[in-house]
Amino acid sequence: MDDRILSVSELVRALKGVVESNFGVVILRGEVSNLHTSLSGHTYFTLKDETAQVRCALFKGQKAGDRALVEDAAYLVWGRVSLYEARADITLIVSFFLPAGEGTEALRIQRLKDKLQKQGLFDPARKKELPPLVEHIGVVTAAGGAAIRDIIRVGRDRYPRLKITLYPALVQGDQAEEMLARGVEALQAVPGIEAIIVGRGGGAKEDLRAFNGERLALAVASCRVPVVAAVGHETDRTILDLVASHAVSTPSAAAELVTRPAVDLLAEATGRAAWMGEQVRALLRDRQMRLDRLLLQIPRPAEWLQRLRLRLLGVSTALAAELRGIHRDAERRLADAVLRVETRSPLRPLEQGYALIRQGGAAVGRLAALDGDHPFAVRFLDGETTAVVEKKRSRRSVRAVIFPRWRRTRS
Repeated sequence: MDDRILSVSELVRALKGVVESNFGVVILRGEVSNLHTSLSGHTYFTLKDETAQVRCALFKGQKAGDRALVEDAAYLVWGRVSLYEARADITLIVSFFLPAGEGTEALRIQRLKDKLQKQGLFDPARKKELPPLVEHIGVVTAAGGAAIRDIIRVGRDRYPRLKITLYPALVQGDQAEEMLARGVEALQAVPGIEAIIVGRGGGAKEDLRAFNGERLALAVASCRVPVVAAVGHETDRTILDLVASHAVSTPSAAAELVTRPAVDLLAEATGRAAWMGEQVRALLRDRQMRLDRLLLQIPRPAEWLQRLRLRLLGVSTALAAELRGIHRDAERRLADAVLRVETRSPLRPLEQGYALIRQGGAAVGRLAALDGDHPFAVRFLDGETTAVVEKKRSRRSVRAVIFPRWRRTRS
């Protein structure tokens, strides 16, 4: 036994070194008690469980988000273990805290992120590019939700021939992650599908658990076609966003990402046809020049020259007819596309004498949906005005008074 006599300060200093060098930063779970804030702005409290407790200090300059500690509530607390020499007390110098439930979920997600990161699932090199023209997509989302409606509307407005195959799945709850993963696995086996959108509309942060699971992440990572994550929650980046080949903030943005407007495609086809025509004409000019040089080397080639000229004329005529056919086909496809776009125009009914009623920023299609206590907008083909309901005698009889405020709009 060491007979050296230590002072109290020496013992406490030695203990401080042992404690601080062996523990560093720890995460503790417990209930807050004896909570108080000093005049200097520092917060002190005790973190306890059924059998033990430890003093904690949260200094004024330490950021902990917008959260506030509450007496007798359970928390996960991140901090550095220290020993206060004046009393030889163990103290946790707090750097961050979360309510116990929220903190447990955040810790689970972070550990899963670390695991998947080590497996290379977030590596940009393994992500897949979208094809230049996507004509068939799969969608994994709720069958009756706003997400699928937005995808259908935006996708077919941009490309009317777009084929959409839906795998209906829950987007929150205990069974949601398994259904989403099965949807990805099922759709990638469907012949012709070139991309898959997985997502949901807006929701609270706690509703995103299904998109932060390992089962869905592995299904997306092994998918043979590119997967677009479309979780409508811009402030929180899910594990699905990190694993998917592409990630956007809304289902509408996902539909826009995977499709190209039909008019753009036809314009590109017309441009390619024009380029091919110019290449053919350049080739013909080159062959004509070579032929002229050869003919100059032949003495009195009258009859032979005439035959060659006739052959060249036949080839030129055939090529010209082919070019005209290409041009006519491009014009026809462009006219069809323009007609489809004009047919889908929301102004088409206005040209026939109808008017569009909007109230509160939404279109009103039924009399029963009209709020008689508030004005509503009436849109004609050449402008828009405001009106109010003067009297409602029945569901089929409404008289409107139009205010003199008129705003001409662009057709």
